[in-house]
Amino acid sequence: MIREPRRTAMNTTLLGLAFALSLGLPACQSAQPAPATEALDPALTQYVLSDIPKDIPNRCYLDFGGKVALIGYAIEPSGVAAPGSHVKLTLYWQSLSPLGPGWGLFTHLVIPRQPHRLLDSAGPLRKLVPGADGQRQALGPAQWERGKVYVDPLEFEIPANVRVPELTVVAGVWRDAYRQLKDGKTEDPKLAIPGLRLPVLSGPADDMQRGVVLHISTGLPAQMPPAPTPPAHAAGNPTPKPRGQIEANGAH
Repeated sequence: MIREPRRTAMNTTLLGLAFALSLGLPACQSAQPAPATEALDPALTQYVLSDIPKDIPNRCYLDFGGKVALIGYAIEPSGVAAPGSHVKLTLYWQSLSPLGPGWGLFTHLVIPRQPHRLLDSAGPLRKLVPGADGQRQALGPAQWERGKVYVDPLEFEIPANVRVPELTVVAGVWRDAYRQLKDGKTEDPKLAIPGLRLPVLSGPADDMQRGVVLHISTGLPAQMPPAPTPPAHAAGNPTPKPRGQIEANGAH
């Protein structure tokens, strides 16, 4: 069963916004001109829509910094996704305002008591391609046009070793580093501010500026039964061997 996240935003999102503004986040500076529109790869045109489709199975609204909104998603299977199963998740994004270069999408599959799974480079929009400053996503939010909707299909596996009843999908918009130039000189590595994320202004979120998209049921009980342990034997008593086991000296 897919469970919707709670529709309340965390207070920390406001702190994240203040933090981003205090750093002079370029995405929040309206004085900066919009980047020149790049030629769109013909293979990606099928993922760009002029209007919001009416057949989005699950509607939501997560506002990332007033720049990008997650407006819905589709998922298969729509019910239980057991450990080891294959999941198809499609996210629907809308560009609210132009972003500067360097911004990309991230999506994490959060598994309690395990490292989360990164889906940042999965799917046709997120495929890494050469860019002006290294690799970038093929059609990330830095290349989006205001008002258009971008269909973002992802596929992943539920790990076979999952032992919890529920997993969580979180997503957002980030840039690897915001690099400042001083007096027009060569870039100073000391002025790099790594790991910025657009704050979640509306919609459910955690304390890491990640929007909570949905919860996935694995069909497992809340508490898994412990693994059986072999019975203890008294000291000096040999451990009985299974019937048919060959002894070390070769006797049957």
